[in-house]
Amino acid sequence: MDFFTLNVEANFFANRPSADDFPPGGFRGLYFESVPEESVPRNSINADAMWRISDSTVLLGDIEQNLDQNELATSSVGLAVQRDTHLAYFLGLRYIGQINSTIANFAFNYQLSTRYSIVFNQSYSLSEKQNQQTNVTVIRRFDRFFVTLSIYYDEIEDNSGFSFGIFPEGLGYTASTDQLQRVFGPQ
Repeated sequence: MDFFTLNVEANFFANRPSADDFPPGGFRGLYFESVPEESVPRNSINADAMWRISDSTVLLGDIEQNLDQNELATSSVGLAVQRDTHLAYFLGLRYIGQINSTIANFAFNYQLSTRYSIVFNQSYSLSEKQNQQTNVTVIRRFDRFFVTLSIYYDEIEDNSGFSFGIFPEGLGYTASTDQLQRVFGPQ
């Protein structure tokens, strides 16, 4: 088990389109090895670190410096904690340089019984002093599949609603109908 990990990556593109072709110009670059044609090229330096404070507590952080605009694109720090087998939670802060916004996030997963769990996620903009998103999900575990029911409110997009998911055990219960449709649906 790693006590501390640090990953540093530098991206430099010689024959890339101008930043105007991929707005916003000051945001972070994204490179996908599996589909490089889908990448958003930006000259950048990225770093992420993980410090395992104990067997159940991890401090995480990442940063990206956009070298094209010579500005901080994004940075974040978070604390992930697993307390006993029933409770896990996350506290985090993320700064997004392009919109000069700092967002706080709190999430927890609590196992109510061997069959039921509840997940809560709250995002709040410290810069704008307003709620960003709230999500509550109830997960029911069956022998070989999961069923989820989520209720959400997204103040950024000004919408709310619910979603229902059903999926096999190996896929993971963080997947939803929306995510599966994006992955497997028509492009």
